[in-house]
Amino acid sequence: MKARKITKILSKLSQLSLIFLIYLSLSAEIKAQKLPLGSGRIFSWSGECQAELKYDDIKGAGQNRPRWIRSLYLSGSLNVPGIPPIDLKFKLSSLNQSIRQYFNRLSLHVSKSWIDLYLGDTYPDYSRYTLKSIPIRGGSIDLYRGRFRLAMVLGQTKKAIDGTDNNVPSFRQTMHGFKVGYGKKNSSRINFNYVKFNDDESSIDSSGTLKPVENALAGIDGVLKAFSGKFTIKAEISGSAYSRNLESAEIDISDKVPGLLKTFYTPRVSSQYGLAYYINPNLDLGNTKAGFSYSSIDPAFVSLGLAYNRNDIRKFACSFDQRLINNKFFLSVKYFKSRDNLNNQKRSTLNTNSGMANANIVFSRSMTLNLGFRIYTQNNDDIEYDYKVDNANRSFIIGITQRVKLLDLDHTITSNYSLGWYRDEKAAMSPGLNYDNHAFNLATNTRVNNSVNLITGWNRVQNFHHKGGNRSDRSAYSIGAIHRVFKSILTTKFLISYNTGRERATAIANSNRLSFSLRSNYRFKNTNAGIKIERKYYNEKTSPEEDYDEFVIYFSISQTFGK
Repeated sequence: MKARKITKILSKLSQLSLIFLIYLSLSAEIKAQKLPLGSGRIFSWSGECQAELKYDDIKGAGQNRPRWIRSLYLSGSLNVPGIPPIDLKFKLSSLNQSIRQYFNRLSLHVSKSWIDLYLGDTYPDYSRYTLKSIPIRGGSIDLYRGRFRLAMVLGQTKKAIDGTDNNVPSFRQTMHGFKVGYGKKNSSRINFNYVKFNDDESSIDSSGTLKPVENALAGIDGVLKAFSGKFTIKAEISGSAYSRNLESAEIDISDKVPGLLKTFYTPRVSSQYGLAYYINPNLDLGNTKAGFSYSSIDPAFVSLGLAYNRNDIRKFACSFDQRLINNKFFLSVKYFKSRDNLNNQKRSTLNTNSGMANANIVFSRSMTLNLGFRIYTQNNDDIEYDYKVDNANRSFIIGITQRVKLLDLDHTITSNYSLGWYRDEKAAMSPGLNYDNHAFNLATNTRVNNSVNLITGWNRVQNFHHKGGNRSDRSAYSIGAIHRVFKSILTTKFLISYNTGRERATAIANSNRLSFSLRSNYRFKNTNAGIKIERKYYNEKTSPEEDYDEFVIYFSISQTFGK
C-alpha cells in the first residue's frame, strides 16, 4: 500500500515537472523570437511561472479537503513599442469544480498614465461601501483625463449552481457600475459611484428557500488634503436599495419620483433601503500622528459589492502615535467603541469598548523593551439574566529582545510575559469564564556560523479558575535548525515541535500534538524550487476520543524570465 502511494506521488511530481518544462520551452521559444515591428523593433515578454503540487493525507479523521491539489500560476507582461504594456495573470487549479464558485483566474491588464483596462477576472475598488475587493468575471476600465475620471465595470459575480446535499446553491449573478470623479489621484478628489447586482431567476430552479435578489448602491466619496498633505479627511455617504425576492410584486411610485429612477432600481414589496456614512480625519506631522473615524451603517443597508459587510452598527475610533529620541521611544494609543441596534428593534443593545497602549523602548542595539496594555469590554441592556452580557478582558504584556555573545556565538533571545484578567459578571454558575491567565514565551536564535542557525522555542499558558481551584495549562516546545549552503542558494529548515494541554483537576492530558517539519528552498538566478514535508500526530482526549495523524508534501517550482 505504501509503495503504491509513493509511486502515485512520484507520478504527480512527474506530471508537474512535465507541465513546467513545456512552459519553459514555450517561454524560451518566445524569447528567442525577435519579431521585427516597424524599423527593427521587437516585443519583449517578462514575468514568472509557478507550479505547485500538494499531497495531504489524514488517517483517523475525516478528510475534508482534496488529497491532491495541483496549481499553475503565470504572471507576465508583454511590451510592444507604441502600445501600453499588457499584463497577464493566470491561475489554474484542481480545486476548480462545477459545484462551487470560480477558483481559476485569468486576467489581462493594460495600463497607461490615463487608462487602466482589465479583461477577464477583475477586482475593481470604487469605495468603502459600494464596491471593493470582490472578484468579477468580465471587464473594467478606468479613464483619466486631467482632473476628470470615468470608470466602468461589467461582469458576472456568481455562476449558477443547483443545490444538492453537498453544495450551496446560487443564482447566476451579474453586475454593472460606473464611477465619475474629479481631482488628482494622490490629491483632493471627489467621486460619484453607482453599482447594481442582479440574480437571474431563470438560471436555476428557485422552488426552494433561495430567492433571487437585486441590489443597487449609489454614493459619494472623497478625499480632502491640506497643509502639504499633513492634514487629510476621507469621507463617504452611500445608499442601498435591496430586494430580498425579485419574484415579489412591484410598487408603483411613478407619481412620486421621476420614471428615469426606475431604470436604476425597481421598488418591490420585498425592498429595503439603508444608508451608510463614514468620516476619517488624520493629522501627520512626521513623528506625531493622530486621527479618528466615525461610521454608521443602517440595519437595512446591504452591499453585495463587498466581500464582508456588517450592518446595524455605529463605530468610533481614535489613535495617537508618537516617536521620540531619534525613534528610540515609540508610543501608540488606540481606542475603539461600537454599538448595534441602531433602530432599537432588537431586545437589547450591545456596546463594545476596546483600547490599547503600547510602548517600545530601544535601550541599545542589543536590547529592546516592549510594554503593552489591552482592555476589551462588552455589555448590553437586556433585563433578562439569560441574555445579559457584561464581561471584561484586561491584559498586561512585557517583552524583551536581547542580543548577547556567548561562547563566541551570537544569540538573540526574545522573551514575553502577559498577565490577563477575564471576568464575566453573569458567570456565577460558570466559574470557567472567570479566570486569570499567565502566558510565558521564550525563543532563541543562535548563529553558529554564516551557514547554520539553531532555533528553540518554549511557550506555556496557564489559566487559574476562580472556583474550585482548578488550573489548566498548555505547553509547547520546539527545536530546529536552519542550514544555508552555496552562498544561501540552498536553504533547509528542520523543526520538531510538541505541545500538550492538561487539566490539573483531573491530572489527565486532554491533548497532545507532535509534528516534524522539513522545508528546503533552492534559489539560483531565475529559478526557485521548494519542498515542504510535514508529519503531525494528534492525540485528542476529547469526547468522543479521537487520535489521528497527518502527512503533507508540498512541492513548488517557479521561473522568472525576460528580466
